[in-house]
Amino acid sequence: MPDLVAEPEQPQEDEKEVRQMGSMSLLQHLEELRKCIIRSLAAVAVGFGICWYFAQNKIYPVIEKPIDVVFKKYNIDPHLSYLSPTDPFNLYLKVGLMAFGALSRRGFTGMRNASSCRFFFSPWGFF
Repeated sequence: MPDLVAEPEQPQEDEKEVRQMGSMSLLQHLEELRKCIIRSLAAVAVGFGICWYFAQNKIYPVIEKPIDVVFKKYNIDPHLSYLSPTDPFNLYLKVGLMAFGALSRRGFTGMRNASSCRFFFSPWGFF
C-alpha cells in the first residue's frame, strides 16, 4: 500500500521565478491605475476637443434646423438671444459635450479604442 501514495512534486525554480515576476506590490498597482486613469482622461479630452471644434459650424446647425422651421412657421425671430456674455461659450461647450457623449456611446463606428471605451474599460482592466 505505501507504494501507491504519490508524493506531490516540488515546484521547479522556473515556476517560482514566474510566480514572483507576476506578483506586484501595492505601489506598483497604484502606479498602473494612475496610468490607466491618465490615458482614459487624455482620450476623453481628445474626443471632446474634436467635438467642441465642430460644435459651432457643423453640429449646432443640424440641431437648430428643426427649431428654425417651427419658428418660421409661427413668424417668430429664429435668432438666439443671449442673456449673459458667457452663454454662447456655454452653448457650444454643451453641444460639444453632448456630441461627444453620443459619438462615444456609439464607439466611433465600433472601434474598440474609442474614447469612451478607453475611459470606461481601461480602469476596469486594472481590476
